[in-house]
Amino acid sequence: MKYLSLFSGIGGFEVAIHRIFPDAECIGYSEIEKNALMVYKHHYPDHKNLGDITKISDEKLVEIVRDGCDLVVGGFPCKNLTSVARLNRNGD
Repeated sequence: MKYLSLFSGIGGFEVAIHRIFPDAECIGYSEIEKNALMVYKHHYPDHKNLGDITKISDEKLVEIVRDGCDLVVGGFPCKNLTSVARLNRNGD
């Protein structure tokens, strides 16, 4: 199974999919938050970061699908759900 991971965060989906499908192949991911990227890259150094999702061209997406993509997954920004969010809102 080949998958594309968008808004990947620290790679939580990758943990789950590789437990169910150990041979799953990440054909690309998109994440820009620096702390999340540090964690993701530590655990998945061979995965290719496509960068900012708003800058991925239509041509690149067509290429990914043409080369084989069985699943597209995505997280949602959870800044309002973490304890760090309170620090950022208060200016700490």
